[in-house]
Amino acid sequence: MSWIGKAFTAMGCVLLIGCSAGDDEFIIAGNDYVERFHQKMQQGHYADIYQASSQGLKANASEQEFVDLLTVVNRGLGDVQETRLVSQSPVKADTGQTLTLLLYNTRFAEGEGTESFYLENADGKPLLFRYDVNSDTLMKKMIEQGARASQ
Repeated sequence: MSWIGKAFTAMGCVLLIGCSAGDDEFIIAGNDYVERFHQKMQQGHYADIYQASSQGLKANASEQEFVDLLTVVNRGLGDVQETRLVSQSPVKADTGQTLTLLLYNTRFAEGEGTESFYLENADGKPLLFRYDVNSDTLMKKMIEQGARASQ
């Protein structure tokens, strides 16, 4: 390999390491964000979470809709007992915006679920763009409540 080829290879490695380090820093910041999210959720500070979220979340859900979602999740599943990051990946929003998806397996006081945090990178600061939770326990409770309400 010529010296030019070696130089390009070395430069490529440096660029790859630099990008990876930035991604790692954002994942760490994202994990810290999720921990604060859970603390605020446990305290019932749903509106605070909404207010600190990205404009993308606010464009897709009103504050009341978001508060209602977190209220249902918190009442149905209870406080977070343990959470484990199982994957992280770049994803695209419908708008084409690049987001980072952090997927967690979470054990709540009343059951288990998978939480999806779609985070926008605002100069290294994670902002919540979308939040989803998938839980059989929560679904069963919602169905039971709906059945009781219709009787």
